[in-house]
Amino acid sequence: MASPAKKVKTEVSMDETCVEGYIHNVSAVRIGVRNGAKYFNASLQVSRDEFRHVVVFAVEKRSIFSLAEKNKSPVKLMKIKKRVSYEGGKFDVQCGKATELIVVTDVGFGFRESPQNAQKTVAEAKAMAARQQVGKMEVKVCRVEVATEMVQIMGANVETQTCYVQDSSGHMKLQLWAGQIGLVVNGHSYQMRNLSTREYLGCVSLTTTRNTEIAEIPEVAGASSFPHFEVKEEVVTTLTGSIIRAEIAVSKKCTKCQAWQPDFNSALKFHRCQRCKFLQKAEFYQCTASGRVALLQEGREMDLSVTNSVIRCYLEKEALTHLLIEGQNVEEHLLSGDAWRVHIQQDVVVGLDKVAETAESSETEDGELAGAMAAMEGERI
Repeated sequence: MASPAKKVKTEVSMDETCVEGYIHNVSAVRIGVRNGAKYFNASLQVSRDEFRHVVVFAVEKRSIFSLAEKNKSPVKLMKIKKRVSYEGGKFDVQCGKATELIVVTDVGFGFRESPQNAQKTVAEAKAMAARQQVGKMEVKVCRVEVATEMVQIMGANVETQTCYVQDSSGHMKLQLWAGQIGLVVNGHSYQMRNLSTREYLGCVSLTTTRNTEIAEIPEVAGASSFPHFEVKEEVVTTLTGSIIRAEIAVSKKCTKCQAWQPDFNSALKFHRCQRCKFLQKAEFYQCTASGRVALLQEGREMDLSVTNSVIRCYLEKEALTHLLIEGQNVEEHLLSGDAWRVHIQQDVVVGLDKVAETAESSETEDGELAGAMAAMEGERI
């Protein structure tokens, strides 16, 4: 909890006033984790080189802010509040329902691209502090790890995958989350927007965010001369056996506000989101499935982790995504198969296929059955 002195400093409200400049980086509508308040963020260029954080607690005004950003129009924000910034010596702008956005003819300086949107090299990103926004990068993907990992965030299992990107200045680690998994291919080049930096054990890496955009582009300049990048990775092995135990958990997420739903009842037709409070049809909530299975192969039992992307890939291929209503549906399906072909890397399942019964084996079984029936008839005689 913040100290009383710090709380007073960060919540000091100056007199209601106006401010002029250019609107930048209008975000999507967000919902506060603590109080469920809806808002969106933006940046305001208040001079040639100065930018201020803006938070707007009136989501109906987002379209006007977005239009002002698109047109690069000089504007005046009236009936706003200035809040002392966490950065110190600066102020943030708070807007509400009474705030007015008026297009003006001139503000005394020209439109300039926000530093957040400036393109950075890998070397520049590695020199940044943790939890800083990286507006844009153009990089080549030089490694995508086969295995993904499930981590728990706010009581829900979220999937993540590690890859590595490079340009002429170097290479660095990039963590992909949930919806971005599968969007990049090793050896291809991409423009990536709205990344963020993280630091672990003194090393700075990149991570995707809810606002990250990834678009494939022609090969990055000089990519053919980039140094060869190699990370030692465990070999993927393929085993065939029976799944004798399974524990699969299915989590539900609201597609509107991205909030996890810990009390979701799959037996009901409708569910009200705990954060945004909208009542929605149950099938409109996004499913994430993950868990563990025990594979019996030639008398040896192995406990394996299975991630969301592997489960979904298999179910989509077999047109069985309706099983994601409940984890037990998936468990029963996995246990019903006589044999499975499982691709494994470090006790993590990276691929899953049901072994189809061959025509030859079916004919053999039919012959054996016919022979057994004939023998039974002979005994009766």
